[in-house]
Amino acid sequence: MERIIFRVDDRFIHGQVIEGWINHFLIKNIILINDSIADDVKKTFIYKSTMPRNTKLDVMSINAFLQLDILNEYKKGYLLIIVGSIHDLKLISSNIPKENSYINIGCLATTSRDITVTDNCFINKEELECLVNISNKYSKDIYAHKLPWEKPINLKDIHSNQTNIEKMQG
Repeated sequence: MERIIFRVDDRFIHGQVIEGWINHFLIKNIILINDSIADDVKKTFIYKSTMPRNTKLDVMSINAFLQLDILNEYKKGYLLIIVGSIHDLKLISSNIPKENSYINIGCLATTSRDITVTDNCFINKEELECLVNISNKYSKDIYAHKLPWEKPINLKDIHSNQTNIEKMQG
């Protein structure tokens, strides 16, 4: 396995994911993890129909993913794993391999949140704490950026800045 990319994106699969991540890294295997999409045949079909040729999309529930041995199931190339929320990333975090994995926060813009990370990534304090906890627990830095060639923002830096702001205000 070259690398497993875990991406949090509330739009799941869209142009930036296809052109920016899938085509850039020539990703042949993708897992979309979402309970409601996994239970909906029409939504699953729509997502699968957007895939570039020779790219396989597996849609599964959180529980199905947690039963999966990803290192043995997906052995070659890059693997992209997409969840729609930081909460779901936390739920699947026990399946993040220590080696060759990268955690990316992409688009999180569908609900109001008070911390601006990028122009299309907004989080709240609890989500930031959750990301820092995942980062510390799995010794993985977590980065926010839309596209792989953009400069990534380390979420620990955002956390440090938030902590300093709170100290100045308090």
